[in-house]
Amino acid sequence: MAAMLVVPSLIAVVAHSAPSASSSSPTVVVEGGSEAEEDPSPQNLEDAAREQIRSMLSGPDAGSLSNPLRLQDAHSVAKICRAIANVPRPSRDGDAYRRGAARAERASDQRRAMAQVYEVTLAGSAFRVGDYRFAKRLLPLELNRSMRAVDGSLILQVMDRRGGAFRLEPEEAKGIAQKLAHQQLALRVVFRAAQDEGPACFAYPKSGASNLRIEPLSYALIDQANGGVLARTRTPALESLRTWVHPGQARLAIDVRGMDAANRGYAALRTALQNARPGLERCVKDILVSQHRTLTASFALSIGRPKTPEAVRVLVQNAEPEQEDVVRCLEAEIAKTPVPPASAPLEVELWVAVERGDAP
Repeated sequence: MAAMLVVPSLIAVVAHSAPSASSSSPTVVVEGGSEAEEDPSPQNLEDAAREQIRSMLSGPDAGSLSNPLRLQDAHSVAKICRAIANVPRPSRDGDAYRRGAARAERASDQRRAMAQVYEVTLAGSAFRVGDYRFAKRLLPLELNRSMRAVDGSLILQVMDRRGGAFRLEPEEAKGIAQKLAHQQLALRVVFRAAQDEGPACFAYPKSGASNLRIEPLSYALIDQANGGVLARTRTPALESLRTWVHPGQARLAIDVRGMDAANRGYAALRTALQNARPGLERCVKDILVSQHRTLTASFALSIGRPKTPEAVRVLVQNAEPEQEDVVRCLEAEIAKTPVPPASAPLEVELWVAVERGDAP
């Protein structure tokens, strides 16, 4: 007889079983756990800020994916750098409320400046390319050196260099190389501020130039004679950002991962959990029909030999506290799933998620 999985609550709890006198399959008994205290307010605020950014990036205004904000003069560069660096603005008002409001405004400006999409165009003398790679048909940009733009007021430092090469046939590369040698091409860079830790932008006091660490989204070689695009390349960061901004159709993913795929109980477990899909989809139906929501939860599952005191052990590895009601529903559905006992001890991870692909 198959064992019935019983999954503990969101607090990580190990379930132990005792041998049954009437069956060779283990009976899983779940030990109780206390619930974590909830404080939804910070999470709600974070969710609201995230949706505001998503809305801004998907819209038509300057700074969105479809309409990058062009940095064309030193004043706009300095303004953006101050916002990214969250530089306090001088205030003569000593009122505590007004100071707090100014701090909140700066934080909001920083979030927006960090999320916005920017565009700059570099003159032919401001960037370099490496040698053409015949085997891969690639003409790489030299991104290990900083690049100056906007009349020298902006210094770009590329932190993620993936995608920084143009795919060109040899004849195309030959013509472009000749134009580059005579500085007849410009480089258009679309980017966001670097999203990793550390200051993304700081100003040099003497020169007034701003040093901006960037996450490139795309590069384009522009013919300065007519403004035409001769070559373009997009980075993995752009694809990731597009997927986040336009999540697309939601789908439920159920997976069992383990080192011992040769164990015959492994395939049987995968089949049993896939058969439980209708019930699991009912638990996440509100997420599936939503515009942006996702879910990730994982469980560690140990299946031992039949008739042993601890034949089945289940542990919640990871779950999102704000999705507790959904995960409890998943618990109940998983507990109904008949899981065949393994012929040998089996250690697996059960992974349940609502995923979204890129929008068409």
